[in-house]
Amino acid sequence: MPYFICSSAACRSATRCFLLPSIHDPQWPFARVFSSSTPSLLSSIVRGQEIRDMRWATPFMRCTTLVGGTLLTSNRGSGVARRFCKISPPSGDQLAVEELHKAGAEAFERGDFRHAIRQWEAVMTAKGGANAGSVLAMNCLNNLACAYGEVGDHKRKLQLLKQSLQMVKDVYGENHPQYGMVLYNMACAYEEMGQYQEMEDLLLHSLVIHEKKFNPLHPKVGRVLLLLADAHGHLGKHEVQLQVAERAFNIVRRHCGANHMQSTHAMLTLARAHGANGNSFRRLQLAQHAYEIQEGKLGAMNPQLALTLLELADACGADGDHHRRKELLERAIEVQKRAFGSQHTLLTRTYTALGDVYGDLNDKENQASCYREALEVARQRYEGNHVIIGTAAIKCAFGYLRTGRVNKAKALAEEARGIIDVTVTENHPAAVELRALLEKLDVNSCKEQR
Repeated sequence: MPYFICSSAACRSATRCFLLPSIHDPQWPFARVFSSSTPSLLSSIVRGQEIRDMRWATPFMRCTTLVGGTLLTSNRGSGVARRFCKISPPSGDQLAVEELHKAGAEAFERGDFRHAIRQWEAVMTAKGGANAGSVLAMNCLNNLACAYGEVGDHKRKLQLLKQSLQMVKDVYGENHPQYGMVLYNMACAYEEMGQYQEMEDLLLHSLVIHEKKFNPLHPKVGRVLLLLADAHGHLGKHEVQLQVAERAFNIVRRHCGANHMQSTHAMLTLARAHGANGNSFRRLQLAQHAYEIQEGKLGAMNPQLALTLLELADACGADGDHHRRKELLERAIEVQKRAFGSQHTLLTRTYTALGDVYGDLNDKENQASCYREALEVARQRYEGNHVIIGTAAIKCAFGYLRTGRVNKAKALAEEARGIIDVTVTENHPAAVELRALLEKLDVNSCKEQR
C-alpha cells in the first residue's frame, strides 16, 4: 500500500502545508481533515491516537492534515497522516520503496528530521526523481519540503514545492484544486522567508482557483482567506486584512457553527485584524470569547489552549494590561510543560513573550532570564540554521545587553546574524530585530569609546 504523510512546520509563522490527496481517494476534493491553528498543537496533543470526531471538507487552518485512517503525530513537530489506498498487490521493488517511505514517516514522527530526509530522498531516487510524475513522487516531494522546513532550510523547501507544482500542473493542469493547494503551500514557505508579496500573490491565485472550483462560501475558500488576511497584514494593508478576515470568519462560522473550535481559530485571525486597525478593545473582546469557548470544550489545563492564551495575552498587552498578560503567559507555560515538558513547539515563543512583558514592566533580570530560557528550549528542539534559534538568540542578546553583559550580547548577535542572513529576507521580523540589535550594540560601542 502507498504510504502518504503530511506535515507542517512548528511555529505560528511556519508552514501550514497540507498533503495533496491521492488520486485513488474517491472522496476528493472533500478529503477528511483534522486541523489546528498551529502545527505544534496538532502534533503534541493527539499523538498516536485515532481521530474519531472528523468533519468533512473543513481544511481552514494553518495546519491541515489529510487522513484516511489514523493520525500519527510527533512531540517534536508537525502532524503526520497516513493514508492507505486499495490497489493491486505491490511488487518487490514497490515494497522496498514503501518501506523507505514508512521509515521516513517514522523518523519524522520521532523528530529525526535528517533521517526522514534521507529516506524520502531515497524514495525519490527510486521513483526516478522529481520528473517521475507519480502520485507517490508528488506526495514525497511535499513530505521532503516539510522535513526541510523543520530543519530550517526554507530555500530547499521552496525548491521542492516548485517541483511539486510542476508535477501537479503536468498531471492535473493549472485550474485543478490540487494546483491551488501547492500554491497555498508555497505561500506558506514564502511567509517563513519574509517574502510577503510573493505570499500574497500566490494566495490570490489559489483563491481564484478555489472559488471557481467550488463557490465563494466554500470552506476551502475560507481556509485560503484566513492565510490571505495574514498576508495583507504583513504588507501593511490593514483595511483589506480586516475585510478578508471578516469574510473568512463568516464562512467558517457558517460551515462549522458559532462555537466550533475551527470558528474560534478564525475568530483569532479576525481579532488580530481588528488590532492591526487600531481597535484593541474589539481584539481583546474576540480573543477572550475564543478562549472561553475553547476552555469550555477542552478544559482549563488542555495544552491546546496554549496558542489561544498567547493570543489573548497579546491582546491584553495591546490594551495596556501587562499584569494580566503576564498571568496568561505563565499559565500557557504551565499547560505546555505539564503535558509535554520542554518539547512543546510554542514554548520558545511563550518564554519570549513573557520576557517581553518583563521588559514592559522594567524588570530587566527576569526579562533576560526568560529570553535565556527561550533560547535553551529552541536549541533543544531545533537544529541547524533554524530561524527560531536565530530569533531566540536575538532576544537573548537584547536581554544580555539590558543587563550589562555586552560581550555575551555581541557573541549571540553574531550567532544570530549567521542564521538570519541565510534563512530569511530583510523584510522578515527576525531580520528587522537583528538590525535593531546591531544598532544598539554599535551605539553601546561608541559610548564605551568616549
